[in-house]
Amino acid sequence: MSDTTITLIVPTHNEQDLICERSLKTLSQQELGDLRLKVLVIPNGCQDATAKNARNFISKQSKKNISWQVEELELGHRTKSLNYGISLAETDIVMYLNPDCILEPNAIKTMYDCITGSDKLNYVGMLEEPDLSFLKEGTMLYKTIQLLAYNRKISGTHPPSGRFIAFRKEIFPKFPEIHSEDTWASLYTYKEYGPESLKVFMGQTVKFIPYTNWIDFMKVGSRYMEGTYEVFERFPGYEEVDKKRAAEGKLDDETRMSLIADFCTKNDIDMEFVQNIKNVIFPLVVENTKLVRQLSDSGTWELV
Repeated sequence: MSDTTITLIVPTHNEQDLICERSLKTLSQQELGDLRLKVLVIPNGCQDATAKNARNFISKQSKKNISWQVEELELGHRTKSLNYGISLAETDIVMYLNPDCILEPNAIKTMYDCITGSDKLNYVGMLEEPDLSFLKEGTMLYKTIQLLAYNRKISGTHPPSGRFIAFRKEIFPKFPEIHSEDTWASLYTYKEYGPESLKVFMGQTVKFIPYTNWIDFMKVGSRYMEGTYEVFERFPGYEEVDKKRAAEGKLDDETRMSLIADFCTKNDIDMEFVQNIKNVIFPLVVENTKLVRQLSDSGTWELV
């Protein structure tokens, strides 16, 4: 067996009911070939049985090419837990996976082959796919999330998302302690190493649990926008980098809308609904983001 090892970090906060059935289970089923995998589960600030459940799950695992470790942190902070995991990693390639995610059986090896297949690649994500089984089919929220996922797939302008990431440790020995570390990492990689240094792998998908109600949809959407603004404010020049990155490979509006129209026809979505997303839902997220920004200094934005 190869001595090539990958470190994968699972940062988790109060997710006792899903971590074992989603991320840990999917990792235990990975077909690694000659690779070895070390999984670092980092429960941070948990007030439930997340760590206990993870340890119970790990105690039942027997694959020789997968090792497991649980390291608890008192403070609930995603980026701190990622940085702690990176500090423990002794491998050139590090990955991280959100606890609600499910991978295809060879996803780890696929991502490893992708990032090591080019000396220029430093930061790679995988195409996201919402697990629509958690939503009631045909509802407004179902159609919104379904449509947003398709738009992301065809647009070609989105940076790698932090749900499932592979990166080189020498490039990212530590992330800045901000909300949207994935946004920062994408822009940093693009700025310092060029557009060929990052990509979204489109050949497979990582399935995640989508927002199951409108409050969470608004909350998470606002957090994303606030996190992006935070990156722009703390790192001068990154907003311009983002505009340049987004313009490269972007579909023209006519082609994009034609593809969306075909998708809507196949999925029984009225094009008027598409306009409602643009003219009603997105402005609501923007307005909520403004409120989030007003509250962020006082540390109460988690309540929005």
